[in-house]
Formats: sequence, C-alpha cells, structure tokens
Amino acid sequence: MLVILVVVGIVRWYFFRPKIKVMGGVVPHHEVATKMVDNFFALAQRIKPKRIIVLAPNHFKMDAPHIISSRRDWKSKETIIKAESSLVQKWRDEKLVVEDDEVAEREHAVGNMVPYIAKHFAKSKLIPLIIHPQAGREELDRLAEAVYKDLDESTLIVASVDFSHYLTSEEADRKDEKTLSAIRNRDWNVLLEMGSDNLDCSACIYVIDKIMRDNGKNEFRIMEHTNSEKILGWKSPQGVTSYFLFVYDEE
Repeated sequence: MLVILVVVGIVRWYFFRPKIKVMGGVVPHHEVATKMVDNFFALAQRIKPKRIIVLAPNHFKMDAPHIISSRRDWKSKETIIKAESSLVQKWRDEKLVVEDDEVAEREHAVGNMVPYIAKHFAKSKLIPLIIHPQAGREELDRLAEAVYKDLDESTLIVASVDFSHYLTSEEADRKDEKTLSAIRNRDWNVLLEMGSDNLDCSACIYVIDKIMRDNGKNEFRIMEHTNSEKILGWKSPQGVTSYFLFVYDEE
C-alpha cells in the first residue's frame, strides 16, 4: 500500500510540478539523501521564501532546554545566511525558546539544510527551532501557535526528520508503514511515543502538521520514500536510515 501511495505521489509531482506552491515540508537530513533535500528546495522556489524555519531534533544535548533557537548567522562556502533575529528575540521574550548558539551550531539536522538554502535562497533568513525529545504537548502547541501567528506567504517551514534507524530495509519499510499511518490519522499519542526505530523527531512532525492545518493545508503529498540501502545499493551492517519527502502545498 505504501509503495502505491508513493508511486501516485511521484506521478502527480511529475505532471503537476509547475503548479505547486510549496508552503512547508518534511525532508531528511542524512547525507545519503541529499538529492531529496535538493528536490524539495527546488520545488520551494515557487514561493520565493524570505524566511525559512527549520524544525529539527536535538540529537546531542539531552540536558538542554526543550526548544532551542539561535540568532547566529550560517555559512555555506562563501554564502552567509542571515538569522531572522527579530522573531527569535520575540519568541525568546515570550519564553517559547531558549537561545543556545552552541547547540544550534552542532545540530546537523539544521546545518545539513544550510547548503541547499544557500543554493536556492541565499537572501532568505533562517530560524532554527531545535526540539528536545521530552518537549511536552503543551509546549509544542504553544510553539506551533506562535509560528502560525507570525507566518506569512513568504515563509517556508521545513521539518528536518530522518525516519527508521538501524533496522534492515524490510524492517524499516514496516516501521515506516506504521509511522505514516499515525501521521495520516493524526494519532499523536502514538506518534509522540515513537523512538528512533520509527523517526528521530516526532515532535517536528506534530508541530509542522499543526501549523499547516491551522493554515488551511489539511493534507500532505508523499513525494518520495526510500532508505539508505536502496540509494546506495549495498547493505550496511549498521542497518538503514529511511527517508520521506512530504510536501504541504497549494495548487
């Protein structure tokens, strides 16, 4: 069933791509899936975003505050991506986020987006929102409401999320079916309890979906679904990482 949905999504993408106006999406941050990331940002050129919000997991600093942001600028080769400092400061003052440049700089789920932002939207401004796995539902709701309130048509929202980790390709496909079912059915109690066997930031999915629904985007398109083994063509003893590319858009 998942394969059929993905094929339909890819066919629709191919034939209807010129009409797509991307508002947000879920993309991988794993280095193996670079083509998927580039595909997403190429699609997003339709809205010419001036501001990009990246929702990302906190992979490393487990004693950190639950939602972290930063006003640091980002560099990719010779391109500087400016921070959207005014919104970060506003959300900090509203006690929605805590600033931590060190965490932001180390978090590859944000940093791996920067080369593609530089390639496609060098003049845009970036806001990282790094979410701790223990962030509660109330915190996530407040964050989503604040982002929605400050959203405009030139804002692109990206949830930087990898899915199944360290399983066989077949096991990952089964996990991805369950994860996708929870997302489609908006079974948040199930999704928010899922660990890295399923995905590395269920909170990021929850937040972007809430923002998009509040913005009138009730559904997403599955543009791509694959894993590292399928891309590389060989089995790793560490297992696979799986990837989805979802797009919330306007036609």
